[in-house]
Amino acid sequence: MSYIDQEIVFEETNKGYDIFAYYFHGVDFNNPQHRVKDRGEEKTASARVAFYKGQWRITDFGNQNEVNSMNSISYVMRTEGLQFPDALKFIEQVIVRKDLSGGDFKKPKYKADYSFREMQPEDVKGDYSWNFKERSEINEADCRYFGRYVTPALLEKFNCRVVKSYEYCGTSKKMNRDVVHQYAATEDFPIFLFDYGDFKKLYRPMEVEKRYRFLYIGEKPKNYIYGLKQLKDAKNELVDEKGESTYKGPDHKKPHIKDLFRCSGESDALNVASLGFHVYWLNSESANYADGQYKQLDYMCENHYQIMDRDATGRAQAIKMGLKYINIFTLELPKWIETKKDWRGNPCKDAKDFVNVAGKNQEETSRKFTVLKANAKPMKFWTKSQDKNGNDTYNINLEYYYFFLQANGFYVMDSQYHKKAGYCYARVNGKTVELIHPDDIKKITKRFSKEWIRSRYLMDENAILNKINSSNQISENNLQELAEIAPEFNNFNSKFDTICYRNGALKITKDEITRIDHRDLPNYILGKLTVNKKDISHINDRSIRLLKKPPIEVEETGEYKKLIDELRQTTDQDKREELNIKISQIEESERYKVTINDKENIFIRFLKDISHIYWKKELELKKGLTEQEKKEQDLLLANILFTLGYMCAQYKDPAKPWMVFLQDLKISEVGKSSGRSGKSLLTMAINKVRPCYYIGGRNKKLTENQFIYDGFTKFHQAIEVDDLHEYAEMDFFYTQVTGKREVNNKHLSPETLEYKDSGKMLISSNFELRNTDNSTLARMLFSGVSDYYHESTKQNDYKQTVNPAMKFGKRLFDDFTDEEWVVFDNIIAYAIQMTMRFEKINPPMGNLDKRQLRRKMTEGLRSKDEEFFYWASGYFQLYKGDNKPTISPEGIGYYNTLINKETAFEDFKRGLSSKQREEYKKTQFKKAIMAFCDYHDFEFNPLGACNDKVHRRITKTTEGTTREYFYIFTGAEVSIPKDEKLTEAEQASMAF
Repeated sequence: MSYIDQEIVFEETNKGYDIFAYYFHGVDFNNPQHRVKDRGEEKTASARVAFYKGQWRITDFGNQNEVNSMNSISYVMRTEGLQFPDALKFIEQVIVRKDLSGGDFKKPKYKADYSFREMQPEDVKGDYSWNFKERSEINEADCRYFGRYVTPALLEKFNCRVVKSYEYCGTSKKMNRDVVHQYAATEDFPIFLFDYGDFKKLYRPMEVEKRYRFLYIGEKPKNYIYGLKQLKDAKNELVDEKGESTYKGPDHKKPHIKDLFRCSGESDALNVASLGFHVYWLNSESANYADGQYKQLDYMCENHYQIMDRDATGRAQAIKMGLKYINIFTLELPKWIETKKDWRGNPCKDAKDFVNVAGKNQEETSRKFTVLKANAKPMKFWTKSQDKNGNDTYNINLEYYYFFLQANGFYVMDSQYHKKAGYCYARVNGKTVELIHPDDIKKITKRFSKEWIRSRYLMDENAILNKINSSNQISENNLQELAEIAPEFNNFNSKFDTICYRNGALKITKDEITRIDHRDLPNYILGKLTVNKKDISHINDRSIRLLKKPPIEVEETGEYKKLIDELRQTTDQDKREELNIKISQIEESERYKVTINDKENIFIRFLKDISHIYWKKELELKKGLTEQEKKEQDLLLANILFTLGYMCAQYKDPAKPWMVFLQDLKISEVGKSSGRSGKSLLTMAINKVRPCYYIGGRNKKLTENQFIYDGFTKFHQAIEVDDLHEYAEMDFFYTQVTGKREVNNKHLSPETLEYKDSGKMLISSNFELRNTDNSTLARMLFSGVSDYYHESTKQNDYKQTVNPAMKFGKRLFDDFTDEEWVVFDNIIAYAIQMTMRFEKINPPMGNLDKRQLRRKMTEGLRSKDEEFFYWASGYFQLYKGDNKPTISPEGIGYYNTLINKETAFEDFKRGLSSKQREEYKKTQFKKAIMAFCDYHDFEFNPLGACNDKVHRRITKTTEGTTREYFYIFTGAEVSIPKDEKLTEAEQASMAF
């Protein structure tokens, strides 16, 4: 069996460059503009070869699910249809030697030669017949399929026969009748049989499908010790030349074997035995001993060992066994063997692999294995001896104790969140990691060790506990020597997300949501980290169940979906531009359809309530809603779900660097807040899924606090600024939306978090944004809530108070049943999936825009009062009656007539203070009028009324004097006497 160092291949091929050059002749991979065709049917080359992580790799952007950062050896395997060792041979013989014809390269056939014959009277269905090699026929090649030091004698000792061919009488599915199947071994596909008498085990080491490598024939015993007969027959190793026992252990044992190894299976056992050691194995590496079996084996030997495989399953099983049988020594294989590859291309991990890659010869390999044996450790971390007076004494072996703690998940790790130390301790339980402060580790490990001792029901329990109590060895200083771990906690990327719970996790992709076990997560889960006396965890302390159908669904509507699908499928730039124009012409409220599948769930009812924009019309006025009003409410519900999903999605997409701005949709006076509308409950939903950092926003000078992020960590996934003050400095937050975040802690070192680790931000406010330039809007994901929930006071016109607790008779979240939590979590998972399916879902912007326009009308007045809005609401009026004037008289401005801007400006200023009159500019006045028009959906200076269409101005010249006018168009026909175009001098003389 081949063991190949792929690093040698990379060295010989310029890190894989030459391999790709073999397939793509004449292409300069150093040119970042190059493209190559990986798929023959593609019209346009869409693959690119690039140097990444120390070697050349290929990515096919048209087939990224299959070819994504694939290295050169894997590319050969895929292209040529070869197994790992054969791909290396192909590279060596065809590519490195430049033998384009293939030379002596022969693609192996990993399959037995098959034939069949018809059943004869003497043939019995279900029977096997065997044709074995004689002992003299077995050669080195046969033995090497097990290991380089395995011999024919060793195969014979462990009942292994080399099969030439065999027959099996059974049904042929292809021919639909019973036949005699005939299988013959080949040079590339050897076959072995372990014959245990009543049952047999067929072994085909080169079978590509691992599940078909073994086949049991006969009745396999439930509890069987393989190698037991050989152990019983072994000669006594614990006697000297005089025949006297050299054994110094407990009197209850009478061993005859010095060192005994439990192995994972036949291959491991044969390789360890080839070094001269005694071995046995059970039905699998996870098999338990039947009653009395462990004692039987343990009494045979002086030292009992198990070999821990390096993969996760092997480590878990060895630890489980070691904790159950505390006297057994666990031999740990070195980490470096994982850098070597077996014939399947997998990292080496077990005893068989070690024996075949460690040492240049058998003597050196045996010496290296003996060193590992000498350093093996039991879980029993104490030793018992007698002092000079014959009294029992106990000592703690620190190396054994470290191994015991490590087996129970205790490690040390770097941490910037534990002041002064710069490190902390980690308790790993499966995939969950709890971070422990150095000040607490001594107490925690002592308590854990004592509880474990008590669970063992040992005769000398009190003596061991007293030793732990009094020992100075278990100190924080000594515990720093625990093995170090550097766990990765991100269980998400651009393609998938996860939400973790006690009993598993939900995995979310664009196309499906599935429930998975913790062990199926790619990385660890943060169980607990305490910072500033607040716990941070990535596990929601409740159980999850995946519902068959989402409680609520949002789908694209017909025409919009059709255009979006076309956009996703086309790469033609002109076509994409055309489609984007068509998409932009579809109103947001016409794009989505909301379907509620669980109308009784309390959280869905809450979401529907805060989306109920037109509740007064429907519930108080008892009027039916128009189709457009219904669509607007559905759009708001879709936006709220999308917002929840965006804040709960862990991946920070650089293309979507948004800050959520959550406010009330009710139009109110500038500077006046409504509140009690459900915004806090909505943001609480995010806190119930992800660890959020809370910032109270009512302090106007909030952003002047240098410790505003004190306690914020890379493990927080969101920042909530609650109830932001009307005049708080928003620019402070804008700068950190798209880049790094500077975190200055009171008791920890300052930290600069990269964009991907800096958390998403949500700001809730009862007030409007004061700055609404394009740069600000590009950074925003707006969301809002209706005033369906409200507080009735003397200062408002609400008839009664409505809140969720009153409506539902229970509190959201605090009073949820287990089933309501299940529905809630399924809603959040679906909301996260929405962010993968949809680019962005905005709310109905009508009321939000109107609130911003009211804010815009106050600019330049240095006041919270809305002087302009109230002045304009009285100054501008509809003309009633006949003979409507062309130009409005002084003191009033008629809609759909010319209004002298100088007259109107002076009229407005008369109601201002002297300081306001001095500071207020005509340009601000014009912007306020334009905002007033937008607020009422009027048109300011329609083009048909303008004689200066470039600057959208209306002027008239009378007696040599040019005056500027406004025209507020409400929908009637525009009919204004035309005037000549302004000269450049006249334009320059205009104030605005």
